[in-house]
Amino acid sequence: MSRAARCVQQKELVYRNNQRQGGQSLTMKLISFLGGQEDGGATSYTCGGSACETRFVQEAICRLLGTVDRAVLFATEGARRTAWEPVSAALSGCGVTPPELVIIPPNGETEEELWTIFRALETSIDVGEEIVFDITHGFRSLLLVGFLSAAFLQTTGKAEISHVFYGQYRDDGQPSHLLDLTPFLSILDWTTSVHAFLRSMDAAGINRLANRTAKEAYLSGRRMPRKNSPGLPGPWTGLRWRPGWHVRLMP
Repeated sequence: MSRAARCVQQKELVYRNNQRQGGQSLTMKLISFLGGQEDGGATSYTCGGSACETRFVQEAICRLLGTVDRAVLFATEGARRTAWEPVSAALSGCGVTPPELVIIPPNGETEEELWTIFRALETSIDVGEEIVFDITHGFRSLLLVGFLSAAFLQTTGKAEISHVFYGQYRDDGQPSHLLDLTPFLSILDWTTSVHAFLRSMDAAGINRLANRTAKEAYLSGRRMPRKNSPGLPGPWTGLRWRPGWHVRLMP
């Protein structure tokens, strides 16, 4: 296992242990869409130096993380007939509570149908849960709806978005990479915080995000972006976070 993968697992285990010691019941829930690739052959899904051989990206995510307790699978009626039973059995086989099935409109062709899907995603998540989003089989506009739903839930504080995954399925014998798109959720956070700063000179949001980014970089062993490179603005580029440090805007 690579250093990055070990850091991810260590952070997740420490976080969950701290929650348990604080008397909180922490649940990690997988939110995923069923699609057409479940009837393909097995492939080796890889993420952070670890691999899992399976037909189902949902199973790969649960086995590679090792911390998923529950799952909610969204499917059209057609996807339910072809994929629900094998995927459900695979998830139960890796220690996940028998998943819940939510039937959604088949096409999402109208605004009303898209809002129906969004509300179904939002109501499937309980307050305080830790969420893993899998948007691999987000048919047509569902990928965008799923990603924006994750951003909305994180912004409102209803749930903590641990990961957003997209599985690049390959049937040519090459590894199928699990792309972790979670960092891109922060783009919306940065947009909101910069907007608040430009309108009211309120830098609290930027300060919080800068500290969080620097902390994550330190824990993963990455260096922060150099000055004038794409990434964080100048006052805190090159910073290596240490516990107890705070980033402040410079005049």
